Amino acid sequence: MRISRSAVARIRSGEEDKPSFPTKAALFDMTEEAVAFEKEHLEQRQLWLNFDTEPELKQEAEECSKESPTIPFP
Repeated sequence: MRISRSAVARIRSGEEDKPSFPTKAALFDMTEEAVAFEKEHLEQRQLWLNFDTEPELKQEAEECSKESPTIPFP
């Protein structure tokens, strides 16, 4: 079996592949990218109901608009 000198040195010094954690700045950058992505794609995922062309929805909307709004308890 052949073992390289760098492997022996790595084993002796304890320098193994340790997981590296992102810095706070990197986390903030990832957060900003996620928010920007969400804003771009939010409109595509929203559900739009067409109350003008669907007679069932139009009727329900008219019935709901005739009702008085609920009053919350104090």
